Amino acid sequence: MSIKSSRFIIYFFIILFCSVAIRVINIRQPILEGASTRQVENAMIARNYFNNQLNILYPYLTDDGNQKVYQLVEFQGIPFLAALIHRLRGEADEANLRIISIFFFALASIALFKLAEYYFSTEIAFYSAIVFMFSPLSIYLSRAFQNEMPMIAFAVSAIYFFSRYLERKSLTSFIASALCLEAAILLKIPNLYLFIPLLFLAYIRFGKSLWTKPFIYLFLLFIGAIAFFWYRHAHYVMTTYPNKYSIYFTGNFGYMLKNIKHYLPQVDFYKVHFDNLVTYTLTPIGFSLLILGLLIRLNDRRQRVIYAWLAGVSLFFIIVPAQSWQGYYQIHLLPIFSILIGNAVYKIKN
Repeated sequence: MSIKSSRFIIYFFIILFCSVAIRVINIRQPILEGASTRQVENAMIARNYFNNQLNILYPYLTDDGNQKVYQLVEFQGIPFLAALIHRLRGEADEANLRIISIFFFALASIALFKLAEYYFSTEIAFYSAIVFMFSPLSIYLSRAFQNEMPMIAFAVSAIYFFSRYLERKSLTSFIASALCLEAAILLKIPNLYLFIPLLFLAYIRFGKSLWTKPFIYLFLLFIGAIAFFWYRHAHYVMTTYPNKYSIYFTGNFGYMLKNIKHYLPQVDFYKVHFDNLVTYTLTPIGFSLLILGLLIRLNDRRQRVIYAWLAGVSLFFIIVPAQSWQGYYQIHLLPIFSILIGNAVYKIKN
């Protein structure tokens, strides 16, 4: 490793430490900013875990009549982790909730740095991480008690470890990639789109012989089996104890198609996405650099995994427009755009 690369690594960790320190300020602030409904729901599930039985298979909210409202739309591992911290500290405190997101923000920043360094360079990785760390959206979600920041940490790590496995055939990297991808899908099932960049990388490595490789089927079997059993259990609970969240488990594809027909023809749908991207996801300066980054040709075929990743997120936004309409869903785009902007900054500098 060159002295220049070592210097950028040192700079990265210094800035990461500062960005974490900034996020810790006023850590006991009530979780009422941004998407406060989601934060309060997650906090309520964590509190119910804390006050009652720690049964991760039956997370629930409490309505005005103190009735249990089971919420298994997503795997509630983050509220469960918060409940464990509550018990260790002996109290339910907002600081316990926010520190989880801050911790996963740090992991996501490191994973993004490693991924960009793997496919580009240490310098480009440094610029990419800066964009990610200081995006207004990143600052908000790294303090919010939601699944988004842990999800991004696992998603980026899954791509990084899968890349390492393809290069070194390391069992450790294979297991790490599978576990990270599984965690990302359980936290947010739309992360199934991550199979697009992963299969792209495997195709670049093996070509048409990809489907003769046993590891592909082992990988898919592991991911599919755990996800199947969890969502089968979730479907059972939500249909046995129906509530307002049950619509997501009825297999109502007509409802999904209705949303597609409603949102996609609307000009406002694209305007909202554009406004969110230019304002609190990238800022106007970041968006301008993104345009330049998109215009720069990526000569290394492996680097084009960025485009496959972007295609996967775009497919998710099109298939589930009612969810992607919400601004914080652009966190799926932020790691991709951070790398493209980092590459653009490098080209400008040189």
